[in-house]
Amino acid sequence: MLPLIRGVRDRYIDVGRPPASALIGVDALFHPDVLVEVDAVAVLPPTP
Repeated sequence: MLPLIRGVRDRYIDVGRPPASALIGVDALFHPDVLVEVDAVAVLPPTP
């Protein structure tokens, strides 16, 4: 499954300079109906 995921991912990112990312398999998420869980952190420049 990992090669399939990487193939799709590589169509959308610059594979020469990929962003930091992690793919971690787990047995369950916080709710049984949830298929994907995403956490993100963004850094914005200070406002003038």
